[in-house]
Amino acid sequence: FAETLPEGIINGDVITNEFADDFRKWLIQNHQKRIFPDLATFYGTVIDWTKIKTLTMEQLRTIPDGEPVE
Repeated sequence: FAETLPEGIINGDVITNEFADDFRKWLIQNHQKRIFPDLATFYGTVIDWTKIKTLTMEQLRTIPDGEPVE
């Protein structure tokens, strides 16, 4: 678990990286990033996908990985 998250990121946020050809998305929970295993899982949630926040790869690396979103 991360002690702190990057500025502007809170638990419950959905994040992605700055690369347009990389479709990975993560849900922030318990100060960890939980990857959506595929886009179908992501779009099947009730999360407002218009509020995705973009981080640099350097920022993403500061957040530990959690279990994938089911």
